[in-house]
Amino acid sequence: MLTATNVTSLHWCPLSVNSALVSGQVVIKSQILAGGRGLGHFDTGLKGGVHIVHYSKAAELAKQMLGNRLITKQSGPQGKSVRYRHCCMEQDG
Repeated sequence: MLTATNVTSLHWCPLSVNSALVSGQVVIKSQILAGGRGLGHFDTGLKGGVHIVHYSKAAELAKQMLGNRLITKQSGPQGKSVRYRHCCMEQDG
């Protein structure tokens, strides 16, 4: 798993996680101190703090998440600022 604090470091996620992942999917997960990230939404309108995407879309998605506020049942209506992102390869089964 790679923890990214900016879009540039997230761009290297597939190579850092597994060199065989170049044509595969990655899991991009926002990191805040509140539960319910997968069901939450961002102040920008993006739905969900956990996404499975093709590695080529990871940096684009990170731009929509990093620095924005994720609102969940546990964060309260003001949400929490996303400063960290986790990236890992998708596992079968």
